Amino acid sequence: ALLVSPLVRRGSTSSSLLGADFFFDHTSIIKTIFTRFCQSDGQIPALTARTAASNHLGHLLTDGSPRADLPDHSPAARVLTDWRAKWAEARFTDPVAEANPPRVLTEFQNGFYETARILREAGLPGAHP
Repeated sequence: ALLVSPLVRRGSTSSSLLGADFFFDHTSIIKTIFTRFCQSDGQIPALTARTAASNHLGHLLTDGSPRADLPDHSPAARVLTDWRAKWAEARFTDPVAEANPPRVLTEFQNGFYETARILREAGLPGAHP
């Protein structure tokens, strides 16, 4: 897994900080949230057995304050914002105005339609063979 945070020491890995026998799974995220934000008197609320047994990611958030040496992501943010605007414009245009012209039925489709019409005119109700 990849943990990206300004509170993680640059270039660190979980195995270099904690050893190779320290594991995380998806319940580690839940335990991290409870450990970081839901403690009361040093205890966290009751969790499922699996979540309670998991390791929290706080062991990797070793820097006391966020790093200030983060790269400027403004160009990437602009690209994403422009992409999102183009997607929304394409998504919400009038579908009728840009619809493809109707297709011509195939010989089989015409024959099927004609047979169904003849059967209905002969008195066979719809949805019956």
